[in-house]
Amino acid sequence: LTTTMTEDLLTELFEEIQHQFQLFYSISLQRSDMVDLDSSTAKKFSRHWIMHLPGGLLFDDARAAGIFVKAMVSRLEKERKSGRLQAKGRCLLADNLFVNAEEATDENASPKLTCIIDLGVYTRNRLFRLLGSKKFGKS
Repeated sequence: LTTTMTEDLLTELFEEIQHQFQLFYSISLQRSDMVDLDSSTAKKFSRHWIMHLPGGLLFDDARAAGIFVKAMVSRLEKERKSGRLQAKGRCLLADNLFVNAEEATDENASPKLTCIIDLGVYTRNRLFRLLGSKKFGKS
């Protein structure tokens, strides 16, 4: 994807996050309520979004945030399969919600798909890195 297409894809994703917060909690979010941290490299796309909910509201824990995000991904997948996501004008999101996880080594192998939203970060024992920190062994 080009830089412009990536930003358009992320706009579509944010609009669906807005919708999910409205559906679940009757909370209205604006793009200005989000901190967008870009950790992408030439080899890997990586964005981290932090939502500042109105009134200082928070999820109880990472598990509760994960339930919310997994419900949204499930809804988006159903809407993608039915064509509703595309009908809502979310064509980039529909086409890129699931992407190839890795290069296929066997020409006959089906590509392994993964969601662009990393659902593994919402487990009990995950830790956040602080500003300026990095993974061990990475520069």
